Amino acid sequence: MKVAIVGNGTWGRALYSVLSENSADVVFVTKQSLKSKLNTVKIDVLVLAVPTQAIREVLEKIGNIGNMIVVNCAKGIERGTHKFPFQIVSEKGGKKEKYFSLIGPSFAGELENKMPTVVNLGHNSEKKYINLVKKLFETECLEIKVVHGIAALELAGAFKNIYAIACGLTTGLGFGMNTRVKVILAALKEIHNLMKNLKFRIEDETIPGILGDLILTCNSTESRNYSFGKLIVNFSVEEALRKITTVEGFYTSDSVAYFEKIGNMKLPLADMVARCVKIENKGILRQLVMNTITKNT
Repeated sequence: MKVAIVGNGTWGRALYSVLSENSADVVFVTKQSLKSKLNTVKIDVLVLAVPTQAIREVLEKIGNIGNMIVVNCAKGIERGTHKFPFQIVSEKGGKKEKYFSLIGPSFAGELENKMPTVVNLGHNSEKKYINLVKKLFETECLEIKVVHGIAALELAGAFKNIYAIACGLTTGLGFGMNTRVKVILAALKEIHNLMKNLKFRIEDETIPGILGDLILTCNSTESRNYSFGKLIVNFSVEEALRKITTVEGFYTSDSVAYFEKIGNMKLPLADMVARCVKIENKGILRQLVMNTITKNT
């Protein structure tokens, strides 16, 4: 069983340590070396440890993903198309029964250092593939809760990045933990109502991927999205993006209006973030945040 991890950033390296612990035959593949490596080695499992915005490019470089099992680890929505990772993979020939999403509260450094962690493995698959993938990733320190369905898990994984920016904004403006918890509760309500309106399947076992990931990302400077939210209180968006690379919530915020439309609902907190990342006047930004967290959360 040959496993290829596309993406050699902190998350890719953490996953490599997990797979190696389980004695998997695993190799790193960069975007630049995709074709050369995959043409010479038969890959059984493709692990996507790249940002959402890079998934389409990666799959186009690979060409035919054939019978590969695809495990997505990205948390975002593609800019311009408003598509989740599972939809991008499906467009590029991925098979529904061989697609998985590994999402949950998991900072890469802690996972690599073998700190107890729990995540969800979402699927629409057959038992033989579920058992295979779960066995590949689960260790003594990494607990995996399997859930049927991908859409709710990937929506939660994407939108929690937007809400982490909101929490960073409130911290940057000088608000404390009371306000942050208020924002997190409002975020959870928005996510839950959007899933209901979109008729996405929600399971109790999805708590790590929905609530757990939201709490983690909204409460730590290790979160790029939270840190980005703090920065744009005092710096321009361009400066903040230069300081922090790969801010998934920034790109996902482009899809807020789209999901409000298809969900036939308002998302006041997510909409606030979508507007804040376009505002350069810091006085207006402060007023928008204040109005939203006092009146709409």
